[in-house]
Amino acid sequence: MEALTSRDRLDHPGGMKPLRLVAVVLVALLSVVVPGVVQGQRPMQVEGWVQWVAADRMQLVLDNGLSISVDLTRVPQSQYQGLGPGQRDRVLVVGVIAPDNRRFIASSVTRTSSWGYESP
Repeated sequence: MEALTSRDRLDHPGGMKPLRLVAVVLVALLSVVVPGVVQGQRPMQVEGWVQWVAADRMQLVLDNGLSISVDLTRVPQSQYQGLGPGQRDRVLVVGVIAPDNRRFIASSVTRTSSWGYESP
């Protein structure tokens, strides 16, 4: 297999073939866009109320009483801006469990109005 060097041009007949270029770009995109899937992690969702938010971390109290740390670095700030203590905001968080099992890495945060029951 011939290696592509910085002197080779992609549109040059001796450069990278179009099919190989598409394969390389596709693999690169998949490794960036869906890191959880590439690493074998399946997205999951958790629901609870916000105990506190500080910078890129949120502490979430689940319905069963357990409290988990949520990493917000991959979530747009507009999705969690205004959440915080005292308001007991309920949220649905989608993400994956961190490889070290110490936190939940969120990909989205959605405010919900449900408290686990329906009014008559």
